[in-house]
Amino acid sequence: GQISRTVIKRELMDELEKKHKFELPESLTEHEFEGIWQQLQQDKAQGRMAPEDASKSEKDLKKDYEKIAERRVRLGLLLAQVAEDNKIEVEQAELRNAMMAEARKYPGQEQAVIEYFTKTREAVERLRAPILEEKVVDFILDKATVTEKKISAEKLMKLPEDMG
Repeated sequence: GQISRTVIKRELMDELEKKHKFELPESLTEHEFEGIWQQLQQDKAQGRMAPEDASKSEKDLKKDYEKIAERRVRLGLLLAQVAEDNKIEVEQAELRNAMMAEARKYPGQEQAVIEYFTKTREAVERLRAPILEEKVVDFILDKATVTEKKISAEKLMKLPEDMG
């Protein structure tokens, strides 16, 4: 089911990250970090900060989130490379579906949401990225002979809630 796929996907990402050490363009990691940091500040302002983060100093937080930004950028570049090498693309129909799904979250404003996506390249990219990521992961898992790990229910219960 969904959970074991998430676990396998995370393990796959860990493997990819371990095997591919390369210098990252600083501008990319900085841009990614800025995005994460802004989100964190918003969460903090709204009292939605993760308890384990709330107890850390700003310096430690920055260190942690710089690592996360680097991982995201590294994996993003790796997945993009795999996609390019194997001609994996996001179809227009898939993008349209994602747009519709987004629009449905805002009843009564669907038209405005669709227009926003039509005019805003960055917004479309934000929709495209996760779809492409899933397709690449599927492609790699297809190619890899994934030995389906038997995970006991007990272990599953111990897994962190948000497997984002």
